[in-house]
Amino acid sequence: LIKSWQEILRLLDESMSDSLLSEFHKCINLILEANTVHILGLRSSLAPAVYFENLLESFYPKTNQLSYNSDLIFDRILQFEEGDILFVITNSPYTDRCLEAAEFCNRLGHSIILLTDHLSCPISSYADVILQTVPSDKQYSIVPAIAIIETIVIEIGKRTAITSIKKLKKLADILKEYNITRS
Repeated sequence: LIKSWQEILRLLDESMSDSLLSEFHKCINLILEANTVHILGLRSSLAPAVYFENLLESFYPKTNQLSYNSDLIFDRILQFEEGDILFVITNSPYTDRCLEAAEFCNRLGHSIILLTDHLSCPISSYADVILQTVPSDKQYSIVPAIAIIETIVIEIGKRTAITSIKKLKKLADILKEYNITRS
């Protein structure tokens, strides 16, 4: 526990950089300007992709999850409208389907935000924004990706506070009314 915890803290500290900060602000602006944010994460990146959508969609409904059926990714990307973006979460080793989907999306002229552990990720050449975390050579961890995802959601929430707070309050009231949550 202690060694794993220390390694996770090291990854978080080393992932924080001037480059990440600069790209983070570009990411937020791109998301806020997008018509729809299509989220893609396959295999080990599926969990962060689903988590990202679940957090964001509760107050920012312009999201779409592509991660559940990789056989239909190209069908779904072909239906993107102008102003839609692809948010890809992928760590090494990368899936061919994820790389091909990003290349296809780029070919259609859509912007891509990439959250990855290596700048050498092939999607980097297509990405408008690259959010890079530091990988561990001791253990696999999605904690840096989750930290970035949560920070994105918090920032989007702050920048859309006028509407997001109302939506979250309404959702909280409905969840209480139907005995889904308790205070």
